[in-house]
Amino acid sequence: MKLIPSDRQIYISARLWHEIDPKVRLAPFIYALHDGIDLTKYGDGLKKFYFTFLILRPERTLFPPGTYFDKEKRSAEIAVKVDYDKVLHSSNEEIIKMMENAYLEGIDLISTLPLPGEFDVAAFRKDVETIFAVDKWYEMAVEGGR
Repeated sequence: MKLIPSDRQIYISARLWHEIDPKVRLAPFIYALHDGIDLTKYGDGLKKFYFTFLILRPERTLFPPGTYFDKEKRSAEIAVKVDYDKVLHSSNEEIIKMMENAYLEGIDLISTLPLPGEFDVAAFRKDVETIFAVDKWYEMAVEGGR
């Protein structure tokens, strides 16, 4: 498995309920987006993108979806909710598709942030869609891992 540098442009994390933890694979997103995306290509308004999948039981409200932008660091933190019950009863491929949609929703939320410079959100989204459009991209992104 290839090492990802600790100082990178895109970070992926999740808040998961224990029943679905084994079903959710973050590694394909981490590797594919690290390898396929260079944020500097879209402008200087965003240098780091932190994305969190929220897949929690509906009664858990401790980690709400939302956005945060650090103007000094030019970093965006975006958390998007994925339906817990759907994930619990879905196949691996269906879960990946739900996670893809959540990630794209997170990209769309970048346009709501007070970026201090230019950033082409549409081009960023298009490039991520191109990665996700490759058949079984999530299997090719990383060998092993979770």
